[in-house]
Amino acid sequence: MLVDSDGIPTHQIWGNSNFDSSAVDAVGRSGGICCLWDKDRFNRSSISFTSNYIMVSGAWRGVDEVVNVVNVYGPQDRGDKKMLWDHLVKLKNGSSGIWIFMGDFNAIRASHERSSYPPYDQSMADFNTFISDAGLNELNMGGSSFTWLKDDASVASRIDRFFVCDKFIEFWPLAKSTALERRWSDHRPITLISNNINYGPAPFRLFNSWITHHGLLPIVKRAWLGKPIKGKADYILGQKLKALKEALKTWCRDQIRAMDDEETKLESVLSTLDSKVE
Repeated sequence: MLVDSDGIPTHQIWGNSNFDSSAVDAVGRSGGICCLWDKDRFNRSSISFTSNYIMVSGAWRGVDEVVNVVNVYGPQDRGDKKMLWDHLVKLKNGSSGIWIFMGDFNAIRASHERSSYPPYDQSMADFNTFISDAGLNELNMGGSSFTWLKDDASVASRIDRFFVCDKFIEFWPLAKSTALERRWSDHRPITLISNNINYGPAPFRLFNSWITHHGLLPIVKRAWLGKPIKGKADYILGQKLKALKEALKTWCRDQIRAMDDEETKLESVLSTLDSKVE
């Protein structure tokens, strides 16, 4: 909950300085929303907001049409939800462009989206009507059936989701959403990936932290003092550096594999516990 948006450590969250952001504070015990975006990829043209959503519109690099991203925090009261849904329908249908609605809607579409399996009610009908009237599509979500877990683990629900318009699907037909592992919150983070991108092989880098690793020095000595090399000094130096690079790459792969195995084991334990709780 964002009680004071001025105190959000946005630079620490984003990781670099080339970003923009917008936020609205919480009202009472509910709400609080923050949006951040890369200014190299998204050029914001306008922002509008209420206590329950932030809408950021602008130019997405490589996309000819205006892209509208609406970050939603749904209210708890059914009447307030209905008012918000009606407002968002007018907002979407009153402007052109590509639309993405995302966030915590505090609503489910069907009984199986809550672990207690409540009967289908008017609140669910209102939510589905909003989705239909706005011409939105929900992307299938992998990772988990539920995105929120009550503190005492008595109820789990799917209330965090992505909705997109038809133009979005035409532009990004491979888009998919995933619910990630829940670690620091009662909500699972959800991601939307628009394309399958292959960036090619990763470049080789030497990190200063490696120097303090107790197993690195023997690797360096063995590679540098390996088989004798004949030739001019610059050729010998080049060959030694090449051998050292290959040895470090092999060592690095082994270290990463070992850490990945340990992380996988721990994540498996957490996932098992999480599944039992859900």
